[in-house]
Amino acid sequence: MIWEGWNIGAVTVRRVRVDESGVVSVQVKRHGGDPRGVIGMMLAEDGGAVEELQGGMVTGPLAGSIMNLPYLPEPVSIEKALQELNISPDIVLSLGGESFIVYCIREQKVRNMTSSSRCAAGSGEFVLQQFSRMGLSLDEGLKLARNGKHVHLASRCSVHIKSDATHKLNKGECTPADIAYTLCVDLAARIHTLIESTPWKKNHILVSGGMAQNEILVNELRRLLPESKIETRPESTFLEALGAAVAARANGKFTKPAGELLVTRQSRQFEVLTPLSEGIPQVTRLEAGTPPAPYDGMKVLLGIDAGSTTTKAALVELESGRPVASCYLRTHGNPVTAVGKCLDEIKRQVGQYALEIIQTAVTGSGRELVSVAMGNCLSFNEILAHARAASEAHPDVDTIFEIGGQDAKFISLLEGIPVDYAMNDGCSAGTGSFLEEAASSDLKFPVEKIGSAALQADAPLAFGERCAAFINSEIRTALQSGEDQKNILAGLVYSIVKNYLSRVVGTRHIGSTVLLQGGVALNTAVAPAMALLSGRNVIVPRQPELMGCFGAALMARDLIREGKIPVQHLLLDQVERQPMNLQGVFRCGACANHCEIQRIMIGRQTYPFGGLCSRWE
Repeated sequence: MIWEGWNIGAVTVRRVRVDESGVVSVQVKRHGGDPRGVIGMMLAEDGGAVEELQGGMVTGPLAGSIMNLPYLPEPVSIEKALQELNISPDIVLSLGGESFIVYCIREQKVRNMTSSSRCAAGSGEFVLQQFSRMGLSLDEGLKLARNGKHVHLASRCSVHIKSDATHKLNKGECTPADIAYTLCVDLAARIHTLIESTPWKKNHILVSGGMAQNEILVNELRRLLPESKIETRPESTFLEALGAAVAARANGKFTKPAGELLVTRQSRQFEVLTPLSEGIPQVTRLEAGTPPAPYDGMKVLLGIDAGSTTTKAALVELESGRPVASCYLRTHGNPVTAVGKCLDEIKRQVGQYALEIIQTAVTGSGRELVSVAMGNCLSFNEILAHARAASEAHPDVDTIFEIGGQDAKFISLLEGIPVDYAMNDGCSAGTGSFLEEAASSDLKFPVEKIGSAALQADAPLAFGERCAAFINSEIRTALQSGEDQKNILAGLVYSIVKNYLSRVVGTRHIGSTVLLQGGVALNTAVAPAMALLSGRNVIVPRQPELMGCFGAALMARDLIREGKIPVQHLLLDQVERQPMNLQGVFRCGACANHCEIQRIMIGRQTYPFGGLCSRWE
């Protein structure tokens, strides 16, 4: 007689069959976001014959909605497996595709449990994704990693890690073997932190889940926990499914025929949200209008926003405060060079006209470097600069939502003065990179077209707050279910806004007049989503991606009008641009992210530049 247990996880389906004496067979298959389809194929491989099967049980986060079998909670399945194997570790360390769990064990019973955060940077699935990006299977990646050495990678966010790894590979700074090894070792460090944070005896640790096959990770855990016995067993990769099968052996027969083991598919696998088009009436877009035509002698201010990811510059007419010319491009780790390219582009836009620059001001994370390179021009804090630009765009604004490519800010204003602010802490989930990563992976959809497509969606899918690396499986499920691509894209737009409101804004007060700015505001679907989810009317200013440099220019104008600084009389060609030389790099040790910081020399002075936070600004 045969009994079977199923474990339906976020990434993998596991099926174990047992008889009176032990395990008979094991099947482990990745479901690629379609567990129902994979289970259907596994059942079809039986030819529909289950006469020899006496009973079955199912466990796992996706179990109840897919299989018509008695459900067994995962902690209970762990207990049943330990009893079957006659072992009693202090901890069962379950390393799954999307989450890690520390089960605290006493006398083969789960007494407590601690789980990891929902960040893909600390998950097994992320390692597999990065192996795949290098054209490697799991086995190939682990084999290659044996010859690798450790290199420093960003560690706070999976999107930043991916960018860092790609950058190093493209520059030839390391090999795929180094990246593979580093991913495994860094993941072990995260798991070590999780174990150490658990107040429980750690003499004997049993590793379970798919990552138990990762020899490098397990050996690194042994190095980090030298006083613990860290064990993997042949059953480690299917421990929960084994427990379900053992429980089935003790708890009766199938109550459903073979053809009814799968739950009848519901009409929809995802909840649907309000169409984004219904939020359009709550959005006001300030018209850009025609920029002032340049002429000889026109008095202008030069505003620069030197960010870690992008650099922006604009010439703003002194009297009207309106932009005459502007430029937006990637920083590529060199803000001074990026500013130079911006000035060259602005010069091309104004043509032969000799505009008179009466003051220059810079903001952004690279402001000190750029200020020195441009003759110690004015330098302003970016929160103040964004607030000044917002007040100019709409005098009554009391709340600013600012979403860029890799960072996001919330600013609360009282009569135009910032009184509270928050920024994302190294997580890309509420930023433009989330949308870019999610849309490019399986959808292969151009970022610049997401807005118009999402606004046409009639039933946006509810993906919720999800890391970009995790949401790919839900996208695949949606595609395999035949969901319209527009509804998927609209769901992604909702997700970026939900992530922003949850992770950046949190419980802070949102005022009555909200301005949405930053490069993501160029996506025409984001503002309606923000309006629908926040319950506020949302204003999108002219050229929302340039608000930082506008604000810097306007702050300079304020100081001129107050008589606090003198005016200058410079042509574009006369703006000072000292050369910038890279003297080397070092790793910041202030947190686990270990950001690479550049040592940049301008003139005779060396300055630090880089990192995900403002520590080295």
